[in-house]
Amino acid sequence: MDKWWLIRNPVAGSGRANKEWQEIAAALNAAGIRYEAQASQAYEHAITLAAEGYQSGFRHFLVIGGDGTVNEVINGIAEHHPERLREITLGLIPVGKGNDWRRSLGLPTDYTTIARSIAAGQTIVQDVGSVTYQGPTGELQYRLFVNMAGIGFDGAVTQSVNQKTKDGKPLSKMAYLWQLLNTLLHHDSQKAKLTGHAKRQEVLLFSAAIGKGQYNGGGMRQAPHAVLDDGQLAITLIRDLPKWEVVANVTRLFSGAFVKHRKVETFHSEEFGVTNPGLLLETDGESLGHTPATFQVLPRYLRVVVPEK
Repeated sequence: MDKWWLIRNPVAGSGRANKEWQEIAAALNAAGIRYEAQASQAYEHAITLAAEGYQSGFRHFLVIGGDGTVNEVINGIAEHHPERLREITLGLIPVGKGNDWRRSLGLPTDYTTIARSIAAGQTIVQDVGSVTYQGPTGELQYRLFVNMAGIGFDGAVTQSVNQKTKDGKPLSKMAYLWQLLNTLLHHDSQKAKLTGHAKRQEVLLFSAAIGKGQYNGGGMRQAPHAVLDDGQLAITLIRDLPKWEVVANVTRLFSGAFVKHRKVETFHSEEFGVTNPGLLLETDGESLGHTPATFQVLPRYLRVVVPEK
């Protein structure tokens, strides 16, 4: 059995990754999984750890954390060479607050069951999303994502949350909800010039989700039409929406039924873009920068562990 380069984020899941590390390690050892464990020490440290693992010859990576840690790991492996992802296998033990990518993969949360799945070695090869965007200081940057990217309200919420957690202190569920509601009170829809889906349009945009997975924000099903390996980006556009109507549709947002709303548009495209500046951007729960941004799909780029059938 190949040896895994294990990266754990101690603060993931409000500190669960650290508190339950001994339990996780016991499950991995019982399943006969060999690994070399690393712990990230700060925001984006997992990028450096993943790059070190790849350069050391590891091609099996195991993440203990959430969507943000996974995002750091794949970008650390790729280092602007996304084709490297085709060489690796990625496993996830989900302990983050959101765990949204886990939902689309159908991963269990029981450590013993996950360890057995990793040992069994059943995998799928999914697509990866990429985005070229404007960095915080105006420089052009490039980032990969495995689950979902967001523009507008999603980007604003993520920026607010990330500012609270960059010091390494986990954010409670109540604190997260406060950040979400506070952002909603101060967020207004913005003009957005869109490309993709073989058309150009200018809209007043509340939020846009660009997904390979179906879920984000801790279980909100913003892209119910997303398929992990169909070679397409699943786009959900929420046009200008009164704040009271956002609140009124919260339950439908979690079920995915909100996509039937008159101000919501869904479609698939291999490429999607927002050409005007100033709309905040996030990928896999990581605050990046802002538009202009261009998204593309990299078909079948990443082999990931899934539960045994």
